[in-house]
Amino acid sequence: MCRNNNCEYFQRDDFEDIRDEVCDIESRCCEGFVKEQFTIRSTATPAGVVVYDSSDPATTRATIKIRNLSRTVSIRVQASPIDIVIAQNQEAVISVAQLNAVVITALSTTMTARVLLCFDLQFDSLGN
Repeated sequence: MCRNNNCEYFQRDDFEDIRDEVCDIESRCCEGFVKEQFTIRSTATPAGVVVYDSSDPATTRATIKIRNLSRTVSIRVQASPIDIVIAQNQEAVISVAQLNAVVITALSTTMTARVLLCFDLQFDSLGN
């Protein structure tokens, strides 16, 4: 649930584009790279969830802003080779030179956590 300025509650669609509101990543793209920005809302589980998997890690650079939306459960984020823990209601930003996959895991054996991930991906252009 989100709260607007009039103190009224409203549901937010998981697929709503909220880059302007939350995902304020400034892309610093390099010559010869094509960029793409998008958001994903997902649920971290104790078993782990793959939220992004690259088809060609050697040509994929990324900056990812991660927000743990849970009030009770910390999460682990693994994005080759980075492995970090984000406490409840906290966020972090990571940058990866060769992104293979992003996995989110709830650090609880019985609970899950909602997670917002803001991606700024940069792909090597064809022919470079």
